[in-house]
Amino acid sequence: MNVQVRIPGTEHWTSKGDVRLFLWNKVAGDPANTRGTILFVHGSSMASQPTFDLEVPGRPDSSVMEYFAKQGYDTWCVDMEGYGRSTKDRDNNAPIAFGADDCFAAATYIQKLRGPRPLLVHGISSGALRAALFAERPVRGVRPPARRPRKIAGKQGPECGVRGRGRDRESAAGQQVERPVVALDR
Repeated sequence: MNVQVRIPGTEHWTSKGDVRLFLWNKVAGDPANTRGTILFVHGSSMASQPTFDLEVPGRPDSSVMEYFAKQGYDTWCVDMEGYGRSTKDRDNNAPIAFGADDCFAAATYIQKLRGPRPLLVHGISSGALRAALFAERPVRGVRPPARRPRKIAGKQGPECGVRGRGRDRESAAGQQVERPVVALDR
């Protein structure tokens, strides 16, 4: 029998005002020596752990967190407000904007714990919308995505005039902070 050894996970907690948010982390080895950091964002059907860290006997790749942790990534997931182990006492219908706020709280916690580094964000279903809104919002201390000039009918594209804006945005420590890279799932 081929027994698969699972990477142990650790629970973490952060806050968004009065709301407590549950985070789950899996990393193989030293978190300072990973290939990157990934935050997984669940949709509206299920909480984060059963979505991203599912254990199915005989199917070792059922957990996407486990898979990417074994590839050298520091993997995280967060229960949105009203889901899983996060606060459920407010009357809300899980609007996308609340989820983007939850992503920000999670990303801030991870950055304080691990230090400033790029964050990959992967959302599924409505989690993709939460992740996209989180990445789209202007955030103090977060550098906007790089823009490249492009040619349109032989001329430079309209976005060329806005290149370089936002470079003066710095964190409180005076460091540039990387904007999250978002992977959207259909």
